[in-house]
Amino acid sequence: MIEEFNKYVSNYDLNNKDIRLKYNHSFRVMELSEKYANLLGLYEEDVKLAKTIGLLHDIGRFEQLAVYHTYNDSKSIDHADYSVEQLFDKEEIKRGFSISTSVVPIEWHDVKINVLDTPGYFDFVGEV
Repeated sequence: MIEEFNKYVSNYDLNNKDIRLKYNHSFRVMELSEKYANLLGLYEEDVKLAKTIGLLHDIGRFEQLAVYHTYNDSKSIDHADYSVEQLFDKEEIKRGFSISTSVVPIEWHDVKINVLDTPGYFDFVGEV
């Protein structure tokens, strides 16, 4: 996750103080997200998810600053919408649901179960 984040951010000028500030901010939020997830006693997978969300929460800000030279959404782009476009498949955004298989690990009576959610006929009934 961190390697992919750094790869994405390498497209921007880290010598720019505002880009560097946002880069460092993303890591601080990731660390705080991990800290609070652990304090809440969340499962390891949930802690990882909290870290990921913390790191990627402002991913659209890099492009916003590089193109518009501002973090002000009303003077540029909606950074949250741009973030969604960067992180999710465009077809999934359009449909409003995942078109990929998802795995949700759960525990039940000390047994770890991976629940698989795959798109099926009913997800695509409008296209049949």
